[in-house]
Amino acid sequence: MNTSKSLDKISRKFNEATVHAFELLNQSIKVRTFFVGRTTEESFSILKVFSKNDGCTLSEGRTVPIQKSY
Repeated sequence: MNTSKSLDKISRKFNEATVHAFELLNQSIKVRTFFVGRTTEESFSILKVFSKNDGCTLSEGRTVPIQKSY
């Protein structure tokens, strides 16, 4: 299997696990929005947002410089 296909498979599995984890969290912690983000030395990115209709308006895929993320 080539690297690209392996990464795609890992990404899909991670997404499925994340969705399941947030569904379980939502049953026990009553909040409107959960999100998964990634921080590097240079930037902060929003990878996935789980939000109810009246939840936060975070946008998936948004990346900002680390200095502006706080």
